[in-house]
Amino acid sequence: MQTSSNEELNLLLNIVLENTQIKEYLNLILLSIDELENITNKTIDTISRECFNLIKTKIRSKILESYSKENLTQLNDILPELYFINKIKLEVEIETGLLYCKKCNRWYPIIQTIPQMLPDEYRNKEQDLAFLQNHKNLLDDEFLNQDLKPFKL
Repeated sequence: MQTSSNEELNLLLNIVLENTQIKEYLNLILLSIDELENITNKTIDTISRECFNLIKTKIRSKILESYSKENLTQLNDILPELYFINKIKLEVEIETGLLYCKKCNRWYPIIQTIPQMLPDEYRNKEQDLAFLQNHKNLLDDEFLNQDLKPFKL
């Protein structure tokens, strides 16, 4: 693998690791935390909810504070938070859920951790409607009353 003179790559267990500037790394972490705003956690597991809320509030604030400091060499102060975020990102799976596009009102079920993102013509209307019906208690009335694509209850 060729790299430019100012780019250094490390290979570890067949994984390519790029050296990243600390500010850039922290910016990527903050972006991944911001992505959590697109997740509505309707699980009954209170620990899961607490973990996501902790990341979105206290951990995000602490990382922002470190990010704004001129001297970013003190990453040791936020290592537990970075470890926690990475552990959540690697170990949390959405077992059942729904992906939704606000622009086109199109939705896709997540079944056994796999997003079912087929084009409309290949979707099974009965299965999709059964999915919505079975998870109706987890979905807001506002969501269900929209002109959902390709099917709605």
